[in-house]
Amino acid sequence: QASVSSAYGIDGVLDIAEAGRAQRVVDEELDKLGVEWSARSEEFYRRAARIGHDAAERFTNAAVDDRWKTSGSNYWHKAMGWLMEPDGLIGGLKVRVRETLNRASTVQRSRITDVDPTDTAADVVTVVRDTFVAQAARIDNWTGKLIGLTYSELTESLDRTVVSEGGAPVEWMAEWVTAGGNVCPDCLAEGGKGFQPLASIRHDRQDSFPWPDGGREGGFAR
Repeated sequence: QASVSSAYGIDGVLDIAEAGRAQRVVDEELDKLGVEWSARSEEFYRRAARIGHDAAERFTNAAVDDRWKTSGSNYWHKAMGWLMEPDGLIGGLKVRVRETLNRASTVQRSRITDVDPTDTAADVVTVVRDTFVAQAARIDNWTGKLIGLTYSELTESLDRTVVSEGGAPVEWMAEWVTAGGNVCPDCLAEGGKGFQPLASIRHDRQDSFPWPDGGREGGFAR
């Protein structure tokens, strides 16, 4: 907000050059956020994978091959890449702020930002602030995706480890538990099936990229 507000000259008008300078400042700050997010979050992805690995060892009462470090790091790397994409959380903020500044410094009006050069600096700053606030719920959704990593590592560990005396894989059964509230269609569909073979549950719905905008996972397998 401060970057956008300070971009306006003493004439109270945002020209194209001023809008460009403001956008560069915003981009730099969001890039720093992406770097810091990445550096601070890797340990949580590895920890989530470790939880799935340890659960598999408890379920089977046997040693499970140690792949959780690689799985967690790969998942983290993919998540961080998507974070900065135009459809991702930080990349999307860049796009939205750029559009707002472009509209505020040209004669076009956008249905999305609803600003134009006749608006005051305060009006444009408010739109930028609301753009960030509107994305806050996606952070909670993002955090919930670690559950998907844990269950993915658990089920893959079981598939690799548990076999019957005859050498055939053991068929594990699972139930998708719907948490209620704002639940995505996939969770509603899986939650209505009761117990089913673990292999039949679509785990790619939990850990695929990119994730739908605003989607929320409302269940998990057990």
